[in-house]
Amino acid sequence: MWDIGEIKALGKASFKRAHTTAVIVCLILSIINGIFTSANSTVNKKHRTPQTGITNSTFTKVGETIGSFTSVFTVTSGGMADGTNDILNFLANGAASTVIFIALLASLASVILRLFILVPLTIGSNRYFMELRENENTPLDRILYIYKEGNLGNSVLTVFLMNIYIVLLTLLLVIPGIIKTYEYRMVPYILCENPGIERKRAFKLSKEMMRDNKMDSFLLDLSFIGWYILSLFTAGILSVLYVNPYVSATNAELYAALREDVLNRGTADENDFPGFGKINAMDSII
Repeated sequence: MWDIGEIKALGKASFKRAHTTAVIVCLILSIINGIFTSANSTVNKKHRTPQTGITNSTFTKVGETIGSFTSVFTVTSGGMADGTNDILNFLANGAASTVIFIALLASLASVILRLFILVPLTIGSNRYFMELRENENTPLDRILYIYKEGNLGNSVLTVFLMNIYIVLLTLLLVIPGIIKTYEYRMVPYILCENPGIERKRAFKLSKEMMRDNKMDSFLLDLSFIGWYILSLFTAGILSVLYVNPYVSATNAELYAALREDVLNRGTADENDFPGFGKINAMDSII
């Protein structure tokens, strides 16, 4: 069994061995995540959907108002005005549909970019912190590991399906959704060690690793709340320079402990966990 205090102490010692590089890795992820978040916010403001205030009925009312105004200048008593209203209502409804379509298209593009940029970099960050445990000279470009390894598609699809399962279950029942989140917690770490692993096997291994460890993992997460509160008083600077790399290194230590446990129990073997090997001397150090 692992101890929260020991895991945190190991994580702190790990990232302090290469503090600057560890901070940069976490900063890269924060910036990219912030870019996507800002982009989504901008799209939602620029192309407002029915939920944010502009609806089909809004456009219809505008069309009806303009139509009524136009009828004043119409020679005929009925037909021309009615026709104008029909045309304006049609255009209004079409405009609303276009706005909704653009918003949905932008959201879809954001999801795709997150999957193929943020997800691989997150897995690469996990790889960096796992290698940092053994080598303080771990190169910064390990964050690009998934792109270099050539298993981008499998990794992205595995994480995508994992998130779909979690979201669907959370929509049905919140508590089981949270439990499932912790159950699949190790999947991105398994992928950082074995990006070509079969998806069902990755999910099964994560379940085995988190068996009887979900509550302790929750308490581990809870133990960082004080740091996050302190970060609020520094406008997030503390998070950038200390908390984020501290948490990332601690999670790497947690994975290492749970990984060793399932190997000792015979639940997994070297085919599942091939190890992190030695860093190639030709790897660039940024």
